[in-house]
Amino acid sequence: MSTTSGSQQSNIQYQDVVLKIEVVPLINSAREISLQIVETNDTLAKGINSETQIGGGVSVPKIDTQKLTTTVIVPDGATILMGGLISQTDSKTSAGIPFISTVPLIGNLFKSTTDDTERRELVVMIQPSVVFDVPELKEVSKTERDLTGFSSKELSPLSMKSGQKSSPMSLNPPVEEPISSAEAKQE
Repeated sequence: MSTTSGSQQSNIQYQDVVLKIEVVPLINSAREISLQIVETNDTLAKGINSETQIGGGVSVPKIDTQKLTTTVIVPDGATILMGGLISQTDSKTSAGIPFISTVPLIGNLFKSTTDDTERRELVVMIQPSVVFDVPELKEVSKTERDLTGFSSKELSPLSMKSGQKSSPMSLNPPVEEPISSAEAKQE
């Protein structure tokens, strides 16, 4: 979107405000998995400085970003618990009878004040598994569906096709044709 006000021109680029988790796995010897994990939590800023005036009566919201980056090495099937993306919002609300609640000394009898604190923490659990063949893949997928309650469409098995690249963000990658055990051993 572009706006022009006098001799000033503003260009606004829209940005998604999302929770994003990127995981890059590396399988080590002895069925250990090294995971590079990046969690990004974007939220719209709240409060007094939640918008920036860019001129011409146009304002854009500010985006607060929390980022957590880590690398861990875990054995096959172990669970990683990640926390640390914490946000806390404090608010104070006053209510009372107009004019009378502002009178010194007796005004406190005609008003009430409420202090609220909202604390939120994002906790992520990751359980990587090393899979060598299609039957083992189906077993791991069934176990995950049983544990989480997701349907098979929501939790599709990962592709074992050689040369297949998928996004590190893909939670529902397409199901590919199974490969032969000879091809699986070459990988």
